Amino acid sequence: MKRLLIVLVALAGIGFSGLINATPCSLGGVTPANDCADGDGGAANADKLNDGLFFGFNDWTELDKVEPGDPVNTTYWSGDFTGLDGDFSLVANIWNDFEDLVVILKDGASGPNNNKDIKWSAYLLQDGVLDYAWNYDGSYHEISNLMLFGRGMGVPEPAALALMGIALAGLSLSRRRRV
Repeated sequence: MKRLLIVLVALAGIGFSGLINATPCSLGGVTPANDCADGDGGAANADKLNDGLFFGFNDWTELDKVEPGDPVNTTYWSGDFTGLDGDFSLVANIWNDFEDLVVILKDGASGPNNNKDIKWSAYLLQDGVLDYAWNYDGSYHEISNLMLFGRGMGVPEPAALALMGIALAGLSLSRRRRV
């Protein structure tokens, strides 16, 4: 019984685990973040995020875009940033509307490096966290804009629910045999 329970808990943990590895990205660091990925050259947009390579999802929607000096005070977030650092706060109810959020830091055309490749980094934000800070060493160009993308609330996966149902049924059957 004890072994069965341990196996079932381990399987449930694997089935419900999310992305939790933090990988350094080229364009600064957003803290706290669950994960990050560098984009290719060119503009950052929903089409590039939705190719499935970014965090395994392909249903991102662009929510907002701000540039240095713009007042970051919109429906989704507020904050302040220069080309090298800044902070932002998400509105309190945003996690009720979106299952996952990504902020993108996009490299601009001004800065110390003559490399003209436009680069960007996408950061998967931590669920439930509202306040973030970011910094960038300026080794490429200064950041030209921040973009916020979201994915809608998901429904439980049938496979995960089936696994939990089987586990509960197995526990109840094994309990009946011993009584």
